[in-house]
Amino acid sequence: MFLEVEPTALTSASLGVAGLVQQVTDAITATAVTVSALPPAGVDDASIVASSVFGAHGADFVGVGAQSQAMLGRAGVELDVIAAEYAAADAANTALLA
Repeated sequence: MFLEVEPTALTSASLGVAGLVQQVTDAITATAVTVSALPPAGVDDASIVASSVFGAHGADFVGVGAQSQAMLGRAGVELDVIAAEYAAADAANTALLA
């Protein structure tokens, strides 16, 4: 059984992940204020409480989005590291065969 890895494919995947990270960043930035600072629909207590609850959920959503952005960014970096390691191993093995 053989495993064939193309370092260039890993590097390409890393660039794709970087694009996803940018999209997540843009989405978080565009929605952060909208989902976390909801104005109350009225001046009654129920509207104020509902606004506060939904605003807290929105702030949690932004926090989870930021965590997912960071995790995805780390995955992209690791793909680059793995690609470099495979390329170095391929080069070393090729040198041994020459």
